[in-house]
Amino acid sequence: MNRFLAVLLFAALSCGALAADKAAKPRASKASGRRRRDHRGRAQPAIDRALVLDPATGQTLYSKNADHVAPIASITKLMTAMVVIDANLAMDEPIQITTDDIDTIKATHSRLPIGAHFRRDDLMRLALMASDNRAASALAATSPAGCRSSSRR
Repeated sequence: MNRFLAVLLFAALSCGALAADKAAKPRASKASGRRRRDHRGRAQPAIDRALVLDPATGQTLYSKNADHVAPIASITKLMTAMVVIDANLAMDEPIQITTDDIDTIKATHSRLPIGAHFRRDDLMRLALMASDNRAASALAATSPAGCRSSSRR
């Protein structure tokens, strides 16, 4: 479990660095070949920076431009994940997405439908890997300090 969380955290940090760096770089055209294709022919983003460590040994498992300093995309989502992890909540617990999880401030888009149930660990992945605000909101609301924690279960 610790190895999974370490890999997930490092992947989130590297994806966040990529997202934060997008504004500074011009978009690559489709003709440039910057985007790779997966086995189904779908475009995949190029990874500019990454660092994956084995938490037990501290050994570097994968590194690419690891010394390059870049801001992360969303410290709030990372902090939400840390609060959930520190609370030792059941990761297999189902959590319902409610209308309270809709981002009315920035009106960000989410693919998570209202009324759907997701396991807490799946919401963690969605919040960190897909940067989904609705997933982060549901996680925060169901944490012990969440404002709706008693009514959300």
